Amino acid sequence: EKHIKIIEQLFKGKTIPDLDTSVLFLEGLTGIKSEINPGFTFTFDPTDQNLRDWKDWYKQNKKNLYWDKKEKKVKVKKN
Repeated sequence: EKHIKIIEQLFKGKTIPDLDTSVLFLEGLTGIKSEINPGFTFTFDPTDQNLRDWKDWYKQNKKNLYWDKKEKKVKVKKN
């Protein structure tokens, strides 16, 4: 939820210093890739559609999320 809220702040016109961290977290967890601005150095440029896809994924999968103590990261239980 924290990372989704960070992305939502972007669409409210706020500057997001943790944007890359949040995008990478959401991409890694969900497998849903963000749009990328193909300038001189690539930057993440998540779209409204990316945010909707991440929110939908979270709604459908939040009950399967858990903290893996060994790897120290959030993972999805496999059914």
